[in-house]
Amino acid sequence: MITVSVILPNYNHAPFLEQRIESILFQTYTDYELIILDDASTDNSLDIIEKYSTHPKISRTLYNQTNSGSPFRQWKKGIELAKGDWVWIAESDDIADIHFLDKLMNLVSTCPGISFGYCDAYIKDEMKVESSMKSFANIKDRKFRTVKWKNSYLVPGERDLNESLKWECTVNNVSSVLFNKKDLREAINHLQTYRYHGDWLLYILLAQTGMIAYTPDILNTYRNHEKNHSKAENYIFQSKKECFAILDYMLQQKTITQKKELIDYFTKTYVGFGLIKEKGLAKNGLFNEYRKINKALAFKILSRLLLNMLKVN
Repeated sequence: MITVSVILPNYNHAPFLEQRIESILFQTYTDYELIILDDASTDNSLDIIEKYSTHPKISRTLYNQTNSGSPFRQWKKGIELAKGDWVWIAESDDIADIHFLDKLMNLVSTCPGISFGYCDAYIKDEMKVESSMKSFANIKDRKFRTVKWKNSYLVPGERDLNESLKWECTVNNVSSVLFNKKDLREAINHLQTYRYHGDWLLYILLAQTGMIAYTPDILNTYRNHEKNHSKAENYIFQSKKECFAILDYMLQQKTITQKKELIDYFTKTYVGFGLIKEKGLAKNGLFNEYRKINKALAFKILSRLLLNMLKVN
């Protein structure tokens, strides 16, 4: 019986793909399968994948003929194929330490009720020839004025959610996470209309089902690309709409506290629609999209934005 299913969803990451695949195949923990999914890449990704297709650890390689339009649809496809009890979604441009699975499996084995465990990660700026490697832990500890991410922890997910996860997506990136497949399979269906922030919603959903474990060991390297989602067409519109939907979901949960403060924070940080920044979004229909999700909440956001404008003036 395979313990871990590694899902590698790729789209146009040929320059990084060989290093990524080898960082998985050389793991010191060996009880895993690797499922590679390509989302209709237009570069030479398929040539690279085919070089490894006969490796005994690779159980499936699937190639989409047309792009799915969302990474979370690929995640779902991989999860449905997974044979292991634990799932690692290894993004195609990241790099894993060879001890990643060994240490994460030790971490999640400490408690039977863990929904997911995760580690710290380096951030590698791909747009700079030489750049210092920052860690997510240092950035988060500074932002939240804490030392939380300098130490290992095992806490009820609802506690982690109210401390930090409801304010920011504090679970680095998905390549740093090992998921309990049972909980993951039940949550993944909620992500299928998302394009950018489905991972954040996923962590929020899973935080309400069990424990969260963390290690400050830096076992992953995340590549930061200047032309990431923020440069994509329609990114701001879709991103804000998804953040509004996440806020709407959280406000409906009895376990989530500080709801008034949460509305204020989201209004300031994520879901303003053109009255202060990004001029033109309001008339392009974002407010109407908010109204379709939750009319009352949309007007609460509007009233806060207007009040902030009066204060500024």
